[in-house]
Amino acid sequence: GVEYRGTMVRCDSHMNVLLEKATERVNDRLSANYGSILLRGNNILYICIDVPHEK
Repeated sequence: GVEYRGTMVRCDSHMNVLLEKATERVNDRLSANYGSILLRGNNILYICIDVPHEK
């Protein structure tokens, strides 16, 4: 599948999401680099939050 990774800047009531420093991965392989990208809410299946681990 297709996965987008980046820093979430905004999210509205329709679940439209603006990402910065975004990358697109297809089948876990880097496909494209984007500065900013807007993902339409009805195309988003789920969102995962990456929490840094303490050392």
